Amino acid sequence: MNKFFQSLIFISVQLGINCFAATALPDEVRRIKGDINFDGVADDVYVNSGNDDGKRSLYISFNDKKLNGSKVIIYKNFIPVATEQYQTEPLVLLEISNKGILKIGLEYFLSAGSWDTHECKYSFKLVDNRLMLVGFDKLEISRNTGDYEERSFNFITKKTKIVFGSHQKNSRLEKWSNINNSKDIYIDDIVSPILCEIN
Repeated sequence: MNKFFQSLIFISVQLGINCFAATALPDEVRRIKGDINFDGVADDVYVNSGNDDGKRSLYISFNDKKLNGSKVIIYKNFIPVATEQYQTEPLVLLEISNKGILKIGLEYFLSAGSWDTHECKYSFKLVDNRLMLVGFDKLEISRNTGDYEERSFNFITKKTKIVFGSHQKNSRLEKWSNINNSKDIYIDDIVSPILCEIN
């Protein structure tokens, strides 16, 4: 089980494309830096504070020293906000790896009113100015029983791993298989990211 899910499982059990030239930054809630397009210059990725529809946009600002400016790609409404009573902050991970992979972790967790919760991590690579999904990890867990199901998809190696387990029973069953569908998935193909479902 990867480190991203290890801490989330522990906490859960214990608690029961549009392109624009940017002239001003939005009211942001989180910002990171990293070289997404591998031009040797650190780019900015940030998330705005949200709108009345309960969604936030993801901004990627490509910094260019030669142009002395930046180009911004905006993915509207990809990052959700908490809209239900007792719901915690959905955005739990935002980082750029040293290989330029943008990782976004989302969680659906209610501190009261439901035993079930799920988390997922989307891994995107910039391809022709679009964010293509290269990895996807999903965890579903029942906090009252400790049973969980973990799915990991690697769209580069075309492999997927499924794990069925239980913390209370100390059981774990792991299965590997091939991904037969070769269709590329991009960030704008994902209709409702908080549901942690990919087509």
